Amino acid sequence: IKDLKSCSEVVSKFEPDVVINCSARTDIDFLEKNSQISYDVNSEGVKNLAIVTAKYKKKFIQISTDSVFDGIKGRYTEEDKPNPVNVYAKSKLLAEKYVSEICTDYTIVRTNFYGFSIKKNNLLDWIVKNLKNNEKIIGFNDVFFSPVEISNLNEIILDLTKSNHNGILHLASDEKISKFEFIKQVSNSFGLNSNLISEGSIDKINFIAKRPKDTSLKNNKIKKIT
Repeated sequence: IKDLKSCSEVVSKFEPDVVINCSARTDIDFLEKNSQISYDVNSEGVKNLAIVTAKYKKKFIQISTDSVFDGIKGRYTEEDKPNPVNVYAKSKLLAEKYVSEICTDYTIVRTNFYGFSIKKNNLLDWIVKNLKNNEKIIGFNDVFFSPVEISNLNEIILDLTKSNHNGILHLASDEKISKFEFIKQVSNSFGLNSNLISEGSIDKINFIAKRPKDTSLKNNKIKKIT
């Protein structure tokens, strides 16, 4: 998606009714030290897709993130003002700006999802792998989110392809949950050893990139649409 000509050729060849962008670089600490890569993919790449979908008059759905917020208050609505605290989130917010300025038929979906990945490199993979290997896990009791399971996310996004809604929507679960409680629920669901899980604070971890503490979202608006 970093190549405008390539994006144009694909849309021209396949003539899709809708373009759903699932491409992103999400390795937050790496991107904090390599900001150009973050902006090339997460911002300029999305800009290319927006230009092409607008040119061919296609509906565009951009997958964004709850991380565009600073995490101070939580339970954010679509009307709350974003305030990203790291390079990854800043690049995703810039993408939102490009889409809203270039496209006339679009939906920006802010979300946080979980599920097993092909690369085995996301939160759920990490939890299950460590617990199966009898390795201890620290779950943050001061970090909150409102994630949705990936197949549920997919179904709702497909519903949105049939919607006439233009603008930003928050796709989230009804309740927020701490990372500690989430890990405990995963452990229980898979019958793993929950005694390996202990509570801890994100403040005691020296991440390269700053993380927001409460990025939970309100989902009232999307419930009226899907």
